[in-house]
Order: sequence, then structure tokens, then C-alpha cells
Amino acid sequence: MSRDAVLFWRKVLVYFLIVFAAALLQTSFLAVLRPLGAVPDLVLLVALGAGYFCGAEKGGVMGIAAGVASYALGDVGLAFLPLLYMLVGAAAGLLVDNFFAGKFAVWCIYVFGAAVLKGGYSLLCCVIFSGELQLWAVLWRTLLPELLTTLILGAAVYYPIKKLSGAL
Repeated sequence: MSRDAVLFWRKVLVYFLIVFAAALLQTSFLAVLRPLGAVPDLVLLVALGAGYFCGAEKGGVMGIAAGVASYALGDVGLAFLPLLYMLVGAAAGLLVDNFFAGKFAVWCIYVFGAAVLKGGYSLLCCVIFSGELQLWAVLWRTLLPELLTTLILGAAVYYPIKKLSGAL
């Protein structure tokens, strides 16, 4: 096997291990802990972090892997989650490369934007799959707690994700 092929498969393995570890933490530890009554989206943060620290291409690839893992673990309804996560990872990479420097405050703004996009996706799924939707209850009990916990976790995992991005 050539050196390029070995490096390629090493990267694929590293992507898989990072996404698997994030999905495992999200579905085991964070699902039991449930701060504010919601599970923060660690897998989304991994996709965002790949784009933010490694560029649009790696962010898009990690986003697809993260979306497939999140969808496979039973996230909400439609199969557009890999596309959403890919767009989050790629957009973060493009924005950092072309417009905004990669600092902690900018990271927090990106986490907020990604969490709002995921909340909009979840709201769309609630509207599609629910006959009688009480918008205020969905916002107050589901979307707002998930947004806040993802923001808090996003601020907390900035430096670990930055360190992990060196492996990509």
C-alpha cells in the first residue's frame, strides 16, 4: 500500500473515532446528565470544530460523518441531518478562512448559529410529524434548553476540540 493510501485510511479512522467518541458521550453520559432537561449536541460541535479549526473541506467531511452518526442514533425524523451538519462544518471553515479570525468569541457566535440552525431543523420536524403543535411548549421545553446546553457545552469544549483538530 502506498504512503498516500495509508495516510488516507489513517484520517478516515481518526474521523470515525472522533465522531464515535462524541456520539457515545452524547448518548450515554450527557443523556443521563441532561443539564436544563435537554441533551446538548456534542456531535454538532465536533462537525463545527472540524470546519472551524481545519477548514471547509474537513469540516464538510466531518459534518457528513457526524450527521450520519447522529441520525443513526435516533435523532429527529428527516434524513437531512447529514446535509445540515455538513453545511455547518463547511460554512464554519469558509467563514474562518475568508472573513473572521478563529478566536474564542467568534467560536461562541458560530456555536450559537449552529445551535439555532439545529433548533430550526428540530422545529420543522416537530411541525411535520405533529398533528397539533403547541409552538410555545416546543420552544420552552425542547428547543431553548437544547440551545442553552449546546452553547454552554460549546464554550466548555473549545480548547479540547482545538487540541483534537491537530489530529485531523
